Amino acid sequence: MRYSARITTFFDKLAKKVKDSNNQALNKTCALIRKEAIEKMRRRPGAARAGFPPHNHVKPGLKAIAYDIQGEQGFIGPLKFRGSKFFNRPVPNIHEFGGIAVGVSFGRSSVARYPERSFMYSAVKNLQRKNKLASQFTITFRSNF
Repeated sequence: MRYSARITTFFDKLAKKVKDSNNQALNKTCALIRKEAIEKMRRRPGAARAGFPPHNHVKPGLKAIAYDIQGEQGFIGPLKFRGSKFFNRPVPNIHEFGGIAVGVSFGRSSVARYPERSFMYSAVKNLQRKNKLASQFTITFRSNF
């Protein structure tokens, strides 16, 4: 008497489910970080104190934060202001990292020193402190937008 067995594997379906769930988790994490960063910025006149998120002066202004998912990476950050060509760096980059910015207007250049007013880094640290950010995600920050 002979017996034959047929084994059917569903690795393709399993791989698709794993990929879909990873994308969904990454999407939710990016959206959570974006929401936290937007909520931390207040609309007030004047400059924020150093070490605190910057104040939003125009609508949407710095609150125009977007995220994009490419493969297994998510990129989150503020949008560059349209027509802003005064500084040698984008305004959100100046707020996030601080430092020296060079402005050019009417052929004259001026150098200004800005303190760090991080809003993306502080949003991630705040979420980690509240244990809302899953430990399996590693967060890396790029030095440019």
